[in-house]
Amino acid sequence: MCPFKFMESEATHSASWVTFLAWLEVNKKKVAIWGGGAFAIVLALVVVVTAKAQRETKASEALSNLDMPLSLSQPMSAEAEAGLQKIAREYAGTKAAGRAQLLYASALYSGKDYAEAQAQFETFLREYPDSAWTAQGHFGVAASLDAQRMNEEAIAKYEELRRRFATHSVVDEARLCLARLYEDGNRLEEALEIYDELVQTHPGDGLGAEAGMRQQEMLEKHPHLAPTNAMPAMLPTMGSNAPIQLNLAPSATTPTPAPGAAPTVTLNPAEATPATPSTETPPPGAAPTPATPSPAPTPAPDPAPAPVEQP
Repeated sequence: MCPFKFMESEATHSASWVTFLAWLEVNKKKVAIWGGGAFAIVLALVVVVTAKAQRETKASEALSNLDMPLSLSQPMSAEAEAGLQKIAREYAGTKAAGRAQLLYASALYSGKDYAEAQAQFETFLREYPDSAWTAQGHFGVAASLDAQRMNEEAIAKYEELRRRFATHSVVDEARLCLARLYEDGNRLEEALEIYDELVQTHPGDGLGAEAGMRQQEMLEKHPHLAPTNAMPAMLPTMGSNAPIQLNLAPSATTPTPAPGAAPTVTLNPAEATPATPSTETPPPGAAPTPATPSPAPTPAPDPAPAPVEQP
């Protein structure tokens, strides 16, 4: 029975193959057209991808060949600005062109052409919404509005940046600018809160130092905003030779003292020694401290009488 089934299966397959060949003979022109079309589509995709990659490479090379300043805070030459515009125009759609557009907007901002810088930043965001530098583009728009004294619009843009890019590195700079605008708008508590957060999260860099300086200046102008639950200052024990450490910088656990308040003094208990009695002269009018009476000397015993010699 097994050989019979095998032969039956072979016959079925042969019939199917003959049917397919017959269909192919009738529709060979259609098959050729479909096959040619599919091949043409694949070939076109390969050409497009290759051309796009080559265009991206050329744009990157053109951007790297520009004579750019080391920092955007430095003035940019007219040739460099013209080169950035050319790359943004001729290689539009590439990553390098988006980068060139952003750099050109930054150069305009550094040159204090804030209105045109804002327009170029907005063009970048419109043409490259998925760029890796989108957060920098939004920050550029906000900074341009800020520089034009359009405070309400700048505040709205900074707040949008905080919401959309909460974990981006540029957000902390935006928060510092936002705190300054809050302070200018008499939103003092909100400004102080941002300053305090930046001081705590950036204890060892320039951003935290600037936030701390602005915080201190703000508290000097508005002493009623200073925290009132600060611990009183502790003075060192008389006679101790332990090193004194002044804790002047605010931290996450120690509130910032009010202007004029004594700084907190922290001692190193591991090196402290027991205090010695004070020998200072008491202030005038104070009752003198009674001296401890010395013990009376013990009288020496009388010497024994010398023996009398007998005659």
